[in-house]
Amino acid sequence: MRQYLIASISGLLLAAPFIQPSWFVTPWLAFIPLFWCLRQAYHYLQCYLLGLMFGLAFAVAAGYWISPFIYLLKGYSYPTSFLIGIVFWVYSAQLFACACLASIWLIRCGKISELVAFPLIFGLFIHHFPMVFSPYLGGTQIKFELALQGVDLFGEQALSTLIILVNVTLLQAFTMGARCLSRKANGIATLLICCWFGYSAWSLSLWQSRMEQWSTLAIGLIQPNEAPQRGHTASVPGYSRTFPAEMDMSEQLVTAGAQWVIWPEARYKGYLELPRVRDAYHHAVKNLSTPLLFQDMERTSDGENTLLRNAAILLSGNDEPADIHFKVKRVPFGEYHPLAEAIPPIKPLLASFFGGFTDTIKPGIAAGFFTLSEFKIAPLICFEVMFGDYVAEQVQGRAEGAILTVLSSNGWFGSSRQPYQHLYGGALRAVENRLPMVHVMNNGPSAIILPTGRIIAETPFQQAGGYLLKLPYSAVSGGSFYTRHPHLFSSSCWVALSLLTLVAICHRRNQRYLARRARTTTQTS
Repeated sequence: MRQYLIASISGLLLAAPFIQPSWFVTPWLAFIPLFWCLRQAYHYLQCYLLGLMFGLAFAVAAGYWISPFIYLLKGYSYPTSFLIGIVFWVYSAQLFACACLASIWLIRCGKISELVAFPLIFGLFIHHFPMVFSPYLGGTQIKFELALQGVDLFGEQALSTLIILVNVTLLQAFTMGARCLSRKANGIATLLICCWFGYSAWSLSLWQSRMEQWSTLAIGLIQPNEAPQRGHTASVPGYSRTFPAEMDMSEQLVTAGAQWVIWPEARYKGYLELPRVRDAYHHAVKNLSTPLLFQDMERTSDGENTLLRNAAILLSGNDEPADIHFKVKRVPFGEYHPLAEAIPPIKPLLASFFGGFTDTIKPGIAAGFFTLSEFKIAPLICFEVMFGDYVAEQVQGRAEGAILTVLSSNGWFGSSRQPYQHLYGGALRAVENRLPMVHVMNNGPSAIILPTGRIIAETPFQQAGGYLLKLPYSAVSGGSFYTRHPHLFSSSCWVALSLLTLVAICHRRNQRYLARRARTTTQTS
């Protein structure tokens, strides 16, 4: 029982920076108690249960907002929302339970070092286990710039792997003492850690000096702070579809000096469906002579079903047609039914449970990319920013002078920490691709993020307003090794795991063969 309590405390330590970013040091230590307990486990079931307790403690603490989210989203009673939350937490815990099981199997059957098995498997599971909201560790390090810089080489998964490697290295140092210094594997692990932080220190200094020479763009951000509502909502009193409150605020921001105005993902606007709205927007933006980026929903029909597409729309302020990016990466169960797409006959059953909120949103065919005379825009809608490889592919070959621009609405999560988790997790894309980022949220916090991951401006949470912020920008800078090779580290890890699994299987078979041979020799004697 004591070991399960220790594993649970370990999970709480990992959850701490998801709630309070200033606790960024805890992930570098949080796995030590768990790995120590796994060493003492007698059988694989115990390993699974230790991972389950770790995962439950982490999921409940870091994802406590899931029950209020279900309550706001569906309008269910508190008990029903809580029960659905339990299902979410238990499923989320399977990530760590399965990672523990796989790691110990590899260590015991293949005689693979802990310094290899734990970082490799946990890094892969954290980033590839099928989850609605994946627990990426990079976002917990947003206050620790020195740790972030290496992701421009190998991506956020490499940072998660490094964090696990530090945990294992410290565990062995605590348990083995000076003996671990003479082991080659520990020496290599220590060298890798030093190389990461050495490169990060050099890279951080380089980019800080580069950005001192950059000019700035004055950007107007609109934060409506609208309450989440399903379906089409009425306009704010005193305004209309053709002249919404956001347009009035945009005019004020342009008068104050904004060179570009951004609205977040928010209420339905009717731009893509209503010609009068479209004409009014074009006329207003032409008068502003300032580009406007905003989000809207497109509704079409195939004769039987209503088809939806989530769009980011750029009006350049001249007579050119609007540029449109249709969201490619959708949120499972929020924007489509994964099971319904795989098994169409069960769609009516699923729709009866999930309701109209989860009407299928069609994905875009390819990521959009907007080019203006002054700068380029890589538009992202909400959780698209959490997919590192997708963002890298979006800017690949055209990153110079681009600005990562995210339009989000997290109102369904109420007053919880989830919007901050979204903001900080998405900020890693700026470092991975060495591009500035603007993240605009309906309910806040909206932010300006540098290519080093530093947040230089952050608007108040759940406070409506228009904000004029300065974004450091370079027309010739952008892109990284990770931008050009976003799958290199992940693919290498999968290849390494496949080879190590084969080694473990062969080693296990060889051990069984030797055991049978020894028994046969004994019986013959």
